[in-house]
Amino acid sequence: MFTILGSTGFIGTNLINKLAEQKVDYYCPEKFEIMSKENLGHVICCVGLTSDFRQKSFETIEAHVSYVNNFLQEHTFESFLYLSSTRVYGQRENYALESDNIIVNPRKLDHIYNISKIAGEAVCHAMNNSKVRVVRLSNVYGYDAKSENFVFSLIKDAIKGSVVLNSSLSSCKDYISIDNTINALIRIAQRGQHQIYNVASGHNITAGQILNKLKELTNCTIEVKGIDTIRFPKINITRLLREFPFEPDNLLNDLERLVKIYKIKAGVKV
Repeated sequence: MFTILGSTGFIGTNLINKLAEQKVDYYCPEKFEIMSKENLGHVICCVGLTSDFRQKSFETIEAHVSYVNNFLQEHTFESFLYLSSTRVYGQRENYALESDNIIVNPRKLDHIYNISKIAGEAVCHAMNNSKVRVVRLSNVYGYDAKSENFVFSLIKDAIKGSVVLNSSLSSCKDYISIDNTINALIRIAQRGQHQIYNVASGHNITAGQILNKLKELTNCTIEVKGIDTIRFPKINITRLLREFPFEPDNLLNDLERLVKIYKIKAGVKV
C-alpha cells in the first residue's frame, strides 16, 4: 500500500494514476485530514511549493519542514520518501553528487527554497531510520496545464506564436520526464538501499536547444531579452543507475509529443 501526501499536484496526480494502473492500493489524505494511526505503508511526500515560493516564504517553510516534522513524529509507515530538489546544489561547475556539501545564504530570498528543502532533509535524517529516504528531484516535464514552470511556459507561448526568453540561450538545466520520475519514486520507496538519491536525466539541455526545437515544431518567433546565464550543474545519477533499471528520456526528443498534447488540450488544430 502507498500513501501519497500532496496527491493533487503534478507529481502526486501522476503517482496515483500509475498506482491505479498497476492495481496497487493507495490512500490520498486531504490536506488537513486527521490520518489513521495504523501503518500507512510506503509514504511519498509530494507536499511543497515550486515557482511561487518567493511570494510564500512562510508557506514554503510550513510545507517543506514543519509538515514533514509533524508527520514523521505522529505516524507509522513501512517507508517514507521525501521529495527534495536538485536545485539545492546551486550553480556549481562540477557534477552534483548526493554526498556534496550544500551551501546556502539565509540573507538571500531566492535561497529560502533550498534552505527549506535542506531542513526537510535534515528532519528525515534525524529519524535515524533506513526506511526514511530523500530524493533530490530534477526539473520534471510532462503535460501540466496549470504549471508556469520554464518548459511548460515555453511550450504554451510557442503554440501561441511568440516566445520571449528572459535569460541567455546558453542557460541550462537537467530535465526528467514525469514517467521516468514516477517509476523511480515507486522503486526507491519499495526497495531503496540508500537514504538519498538524485533522480534526474544526468545531462543538461540549454534554453537555446529547447527554443530551436520549438521553432522547428511551431514556427514561432523568438525574442531573447535576457543576458544572464543560469547554469545548473550536471546531476550525477550513478547511484540510481547501479541500483535500478533506469533509462532517462530526452526532453528534446519528447517536445514534439508534448506540443501535440498541448495543442489538443488547447483546442488548436494539430
